[in-house]
Amino acid sequence: MVKYFVMCQGSPFEISLEMAEISTLYIHEETIPEVLAKLVDDFKRQKIIMHPVIVDKRTNVVLDGMHRIEAARRAGFKFFPVCKIDYQDPRVKLEQWYRLVKGFPTNKIERIISDVFSDFIDIVIQKTDSWIDEIKKADTIGVFLSEHLYYVVQSNVRGLWDAFRIFSELEKNLLRMGFNIQFIPDSQAKKFLSDSTILAPRPLTKRDVIKYARERKLFPRKTTRHVLPVRPLFLNVPAEFCIREDFDYVNKKFEEFIKQKVPVECKGHVTLDRFYEEETLLIFL
Repeated sequence: MVKYFVMCQGSPFEISLEMAEISTLYIHEETIPEVLAKLVDDFKRQKIIMHPVIVDKRTNVVLDGMHRIEAARRAGFKFFPVCKIDYQDPRVKLEQWYRLVKGFPTNKIERIISDVFSDFIDIVIQKTDSWIDEIKKADTIGVFLSEHLYYVVQSNVRGLWDAFRIFSELEKNLLRMGFNIQFIPDSQAKKFLSDSTILAPRPLTKRDVIKYARERKLFPRKTTRHVLPVRPLFLNVPAEFCIREDFDYVNKKFEEFIKQKVPVECKGHVTLDRFYEEETLLIFL
């Protein structure tokens, strides 16, 4: 294990880099088959692993990197480089993805929802002037949002995970009906409401993420969105470290490898291989 402390928002934020046994990690979201298949193929051919996945240090729940961990497992890897953080640190933000439903006619919303849920029982569609409190209720599946109309979809669900299973079926049925769905951060929902309909799921807490991951109950794809104060990048770990059998040997070689590198702090909110909105990036040279 190699630890670093990066100043973020006035105080140090600790990250720990190590090789983790894949069998000890818990993902919390479903993966997308086509994305997973490509990654499995890539891992079988790649000589290096570019970035670590982000993991809660207390519970081994994967916060960012579900596809990479599952693909690595299927590719025959035993270990994978991880960055362990304190998930309960308030600087680690849990946000969610909303669904932007293109071409969804708000004037026909009740009929369409009823058609989508024709195979379900005990579904209630409630029009409301305020959805903020309604979406938090135990029987809520999700809420359709437009500029002036809010429709809450409710059912006699047994718990949060069951609510997300029905939410997932709702999304799939909308796709089957020909609607195009795009994913948008929950924090950006307001700017789309003037000309679009948004489907929002129940809100989650960090405790929910940990609980269901540890129970091996996966939320639908693109449910959570974690924003970190700092993210390490470009470790470029030799892939051979991932297929060894000896855990102690692998971590010893990993530590030696990482300590040869120079970590450089860079300002976040930049596009590299993708857009990174973290406050600070720790680039390993």
